[in-house]
Amino acid sequence: MVRYLKYWVIHTLLSSLLASLRPILAWVPLSTHATWILWAYVQLEPITRRLHAFLERELTLFGLLHSFPDANGAAADTSQGIDQTMTVKLFRRASSMLPKTPSRPDETSGEEEEETTAAAASTTAPDDSELVHAKID
Repeated sequence: MVRYLKYWVIHTLLSSLLASLRPILAWVPLSTHATWILWAYVQLEPITRRLHAFLERELTLFGLLHSFPDANGAAADTSQGIDQTMTVKLFRRASSMLPKTPSRPDETSGEEEEETTAAAASTTAPDDSELVHAKID
């Protein structure tokens, strides 16, 4: 009975993921075949257990799920921090691939640029009195 509950947890998450990726998967060749193989793969009992154990570990380390002892009485290892979760590792890897913004050599040059831009804008903008005289003439 517990196996089926674990399966339905995985099924719900996988359905949500596939539904959110549907517009992208529509353009991928043979994505329907890959989706079918994925669903067949999740049906296997060892895979369901492995995926649920992974999900349970991630949620426990994030503090979103309370750790209960397993059937053998052994408690889950929560000594590892959030840094050891697969989610954080993937996020760090993805953020390291993003381009870095160039740093300024000194911060004073940025202030000078802002002052120069503000001064240029004030000299080019017409006064209200000039607009009034232009409408009268």
